[in-house]
Amino acid sequence: MGAVYEALRREDQYDRRVAIKLVRLELSQPPTLARFRRERRILARLQHRNIATLLDGGISPDGRPFLVMEYVEGEPLTAWCDRRALTVPQRLSLFRQVCAAVQHAHRNLVIHRDLKPGNILVTGDGDVKLLDFRGG
Repeated sequence: MGAVYEALRREDQYDRRVAIKLVRLELSQPPTLARFRRERRILARLQHRNIATLLDGGISPDGRPFLVMEYVEGEPLTAWCDRRALTVPQRLSLFRQVCAAVQHAHRNLVIHRDLKPGNILVTGDGDVKLLDFRGG
């Protein structure tokens, strides 16, 4: 539904890497725009250490909505586990982080609807970050 770009947000006192998600021009139809706006509302409600943080949002000059998210430098959950040959207890530790993020979403009446390794990244510090909340 959207294209994601890495960008550098420059402020007076700091620079920050961010991810910008923008609806693709060819998909800028009312149903897609409505789903994208719903995702933005969902992310605005979800503040959790294991869920990628919404930083900003708006409308591009050509009328397409966009989201500015924290940039998560990480790799998909299964690749992280396989590359490091994690033990079952180590994998379960990561799984508990995923469950904590999903539980937080459920407490806020949000169902993710697309849980898969590509939407669950693990950072260099071993922290899980859940991405891509299209569901409602």
